[in-house]
Amino acid sequence: MLRSQVVEIGGGLGDVARNALARSSEYGISSYVLYDISPSLLGRQKQRLSSAKTSFVLDDCLSISRHFARYQGIVLSNGMIADLRSIYLDATCTIDDYGVQDAELRDFARLLTEGSPGFYFHIGSLLLLRELSTLLSPPGTAAILEYDASKLNQPSWFDNHFECGIDFLQLSAYARRLDLAVDVHGIDEILGIPAGQRFITIDMFTRSARLAREVPSIVDLWRSGISVPVLAYTEEAFASELECPRYGLNEQRRLRLLRDLKPYFFSLHDPRFDSKNPKTWSYKCLVLRKLPPGDWRAAAEPFMVDCLKTIDGLPSTEAVNRWRESSDRASMGSLLDTGITLWDIVVAGVIYDLVKTFGTTVWIYFLEERLRKLKVDGSPRGLAAHLATIRRMASDWLRRLRMRNE
Repeated sequence: MLRSQVVEIGGGLGDVARNALARSSEYGISSYVLYDISPSLLGRQKQRLSSAKTSFVLDDCLSISRHFARYQGIVLSNGMIADLRSIYLDATCTIDDYGVQDAELRDFARLLTEGSPGFYFHIGSLLLLRELSTLLSPPGTAAILEYDASKLNQPSWFDNHFECGIDFLQLSAYARRLDLAVDVHGIDEILGIPAGQRFITIDMFTRSARLAREVPSIVDLWRSGISVPVLAYTEEAFASELECPRYGLNEQRRLRLLRDLKPYFFSLHDPRFDSKNPKTWSYKCLVLRKLPPGDWRAAAEPFMVDCLKTIDGLPSTEAVNRWRESSDRASMGSLLDTGITLWDIVVAGVIYDLVKTFGTTVWIYFLEERLRKLKVDGSPRGLAAHLATIRRMASDWLRRLRMRNE
């Protein structure tokens, strides 16, 4: 749900803003700021958006905190961060070789490089997260959408510039270092698309030669000389599109084409949805929330809810309720319960004890990353078996951190 104040970073031609402002009464939007580095794009946005609720800022996205103070609205960014600077790091090419002077980014890059065969370090996106951490004040939120990383888009060339698919685990880890609560959602979750919903394959638009060989009747469509708009068509939507007179299809040819293309509709998570680039279409949303100081349960909640959903097979609402109840019981020192499992309380208790002893830093900087890296066998007992190791590793890590800081 949008808040009354919205800042959009990198507004493009103003499509997101235009659609949001068209429903401003429903969303309760009182002000909408378009923030862009491009004078020409900002000019196009001004032409298309004449609402009294809109204003415009021309500046680099890494300077956004200069324009807003203690922002409690929502910051949006759709498809912009892939354009920011990313650098390739491995054992032979370190961050030092790029002349990066930022000590904190250098430290984070070295942590990620340990044991890694090589990866793209999203230095521009990480600096943007730092700006957002400075900008936001509880309950301020940021929603950042971009393509997920894959081997095929690391990076990709777009006419006159490279764009780099985003490793959302990397951004999530860094955001937590900045005391931000993090959630990552697939675009299908954001839009409420059912898991089984099927769409026409991307091959319809990107591999026309192959499709023509496999579905000869599609030539009837292409003979019209009119391109089918690139959209996510369900079977119903595609059938409706083909009824347009401009394609010149009579009823018989239209029904034959729909019949022949029926096997070419797939769900978004089916690799056949895009046989050429089976992962590059994966679009995700990074949701960041500014937390009140010391709110360890809110910081831990997204990851622990994910654990409960994966290991115990709980639906989202039940997983959230279980985590909140178990963390409440852990805070009170209670190990007896009737509504939740002992495992929930043990996990919450260990986290609570660590945070109480060492401070919120232990969760944001360490626990989640280490929990994800441990090879858990997928059962509550498997995770519980690692808790002593987690505690020892966390204590040792904090000891080394304090020695370094001293």
